[in-house]
Amino acid sequence: MWLSEAMVAPIEDYALLSDLQTGPLVSRSGSVDWLCFPRFDSPALFSSLLGNDDHGRWLLAPHHPDAAVVDRQYLDSTFVLQTTWETVSGRVLVTDFMPVGVGSSSILRRVTALDGTIEMHQKLIIRPSYGMVAPWVSRVRDHAVPDTAILLARAGPDAVALRGPHLPQAYAHGHEGRFAVSKGETVDFELTWFPSHRVALERLRLAGGREDHFSWALGRLLLGFVENHMDDRDFGLWEMRGKAQYFTHSRVMMWAAFDCGIRAVRDHGMTGAIDHWAQLRDRLKAEIMREGFDSELNSFTQTYGGGQVDSALLVMPQVGFLAYDDAPMLGTVARLEKDLLTDGGLLLRYRTESGVDGLDPGEHPFLACSFWLVEQYARTGRTADATVLMDKLVGFSNELGLLSEEYAVKEQRMAGNFPQAFSHLALVRAADAMHGVDRLSLAVLSGVRRAGT
Repeated sequence: MWLSEAMVAPIEDYALLSDLQTGPLVSRSGSVDWLCFPRFDSPALFSSLLGNDDHGRWLLAPHHPDAAVVDRQYLDSTFVLQTTWETVSGRVLVTDFMPVGVGSSSILRRVTALDGTIEMHQKLIIRPSYGMVAPWVSRVRDHAVPDTAILLARAGPDAVALRGPHLPQAYAHGHEGRFAVSKGETVDFELTWFPSHRVALERLRLAGGREDHFSWALGRLLLGFVENHMDDRDFGLWEMRGKAQYFTHSRVMMWAAFDCGIRAVRDHGMTGAIDHWAQLRDRLKAEIMREGFDSELNSFTQTYGGGQVDSALLVMPQVGFLAYDDAPMLGTVARLEKDLLTDGGLLLRYRTESGVDGLDPGEHPFLACSFWLVEQYARTGRTADATVLMDKLVGFSNELGLLSEEYAVKEQRMAGNFPQAFSHLALVRAADAMHGVDRLSLAVLSGVRRAGT
């Protein structure tokens, strides 16, 4: 019996897939209703099993009200699931499995027409974090396979890509589509998880990690996306609610993407358009130095042509754009200390009084920003300043050593998200810098020197 999409399948109707890292549940009606990606202990990407369609699912089944499952079994002693459907127009086999030991986490779904012509229905609703997050989804060119596209969804640190010849189209709550297969035809779909952070790949390479065919294909795909959006304005690292602008930090991160791509080819044996990427990188460098640095302020600015500074500018040497002790960087640090340091010695993200974020003025200091300043101090010989600020910051942790996103100095309490990974990562960077450890700084690892030396 064909099951309506609105019906919740009994638990006994579910089959388990696995790659030894996670275990999606596939209903008899052809819907992946539960999936923690990429591990068993990861937040669920599909969780309609515990809610409804809007909590995420991936349906792939015949689009016929009379469609019936006539056989369902695992292939030999594996978790390869084979489901045979029968309709008035023919029979179709759907094979679901997860590859093991390939370095990435994926679900493959293969549709094979056994007899006649069958219209198939696909519905994909991606909802990370147990259905609580609606990701940003776009159709982009697949640089790994010429003249093809993928459906790319990103939310926070996670991203998934759907590959296949009949990608579903967007609608109000997700993506949906139909396609037909005739006897002897086979159609494959693959849903793959990967981390969404681009620069992390270069740090992984520098730490001795090995690139694989998927991660580098992803890297080239992301570089293509950056190139296609080079002229776009955005809302900055802090996701401002004001108008879109050219944020200096955003432009630097685009520079970093191309720089990491060049390093992958030059230093790690990957293949890619290194000369073209070098042109784009150099174009961005010249633009940032021309438009993002204010010679009167002797500082980089939050936005092109603006007069405000932003603590995100401290990321510039972290990604290797220039040296920590380069004159423009030291000038920027001096301006940050003048404009953004509070009476309590903590660094604000930016001056909210400027109205750039579209919100009312006032906020508590973000701890990550002050940890970035500790790193900057330590990398430029200001050891005493680094020590004083570091001691102050670690004193804001609880008895378990956990940090919040912000700290309310006047009230002497934590504020914002808790625990906050952003704060902890910045703490690790600061501690590395104070102890002369170079695991995370691309400027140090790549030997970036001061301008003119």
